[in-house]
Amino acid sequence: MAAAADDANPQGERVVDATNRGIDDLDLGVWIAFTGATCFARTALQHPFVLACARRQACEDLARVSSWALLRDFRRAHGGSWRVMYRGFPALAFGMVTSEIVYMWAYEWLRNPSGPSPLAQIAPSVDGAPSSHFLDASAGFAADASTTIGQVPFFFIANRQMCAGLGSAR
Repeated sequence: MAAAADDANPQGERVVDATNRGIDDLDLGVWIAFTGATCFARTALQHPFVLACARRQACEDLARVSSWALLRDFRRAHGGSWRVMYRGFPALAFGMVTSEIVYMWAYEWLRNPSGPSPLAQIAPSVDGAPSSHFLDASAGFAADASTTIGQVPFFFIANRQMCAGLGSAR
């Protein structure tokens, strides 16, 4: 990223912060590992409630049951094991982690005005530089579209596993 005058400290060295950093400023290995780990942890923490929502949507009788009651009864019905709460988790976690890493990489690459991003070539110019608003919005849309295609199959597999034995999932 080109350094602007206000990006420098009094010694003239470039200061990197959240408003001016680009993909070139990142240690990609650490960044990808951190992105994957945080997505995995978030998915693991949310999964019991994703399971409850999926089961409520698949069975009309469960629509009026609270998520806590549904999870409690589901666990009891399967021998009290917490493992059952993570039915469908491997497929969902793989899809989520992969799509999150691809999304974040695509977003950072596409919004980089000094790199080979095709968006930088078509972005409207503001003060001689590509518009950061255009790059950020366009990069977000393009990155989301690119990851949705890959994530949806894993989401369907996970939903099918989470809803096994209910309604049309039999």
